[in-house]
Amino acid sequence: MLQPIVKVGDLGMAAKLNGNQMIEKVAGTVAFMAPEVLLGEPSNFKADVWSLGVILHHLTCKKLPFSGPDRDSTQAEILTKELNLEGPLYANISS
Repeated sequence: MLQPIVKVGDLGMAAKLNGNQMIEKVAGTVAFMAPEVLLGEPSNFKADVWSLGVILHHLTCKKLPFSGPDRDSTQAEILTKELNLEGPLYANISS
């Protein structure tokens, strides 16, 4: 049986970085942005790993890990809230 292939594209916001090179770019949907991106700090591939984690959380739990009623409160949650992976939402997900 063929396994599904998942491809994630960034729709034109890509930048190729070499080695320890960093980028300063704030673009995208707030709920998927890494804290350093929200703060306008230099970032690297680790910000993409954060975003992928948010996507995977959303796919497995059918809920964003950080979300508020508006952009500012969502940003505040990302910067201050600790993610708790316990409770009924996570009961059927293997660790």
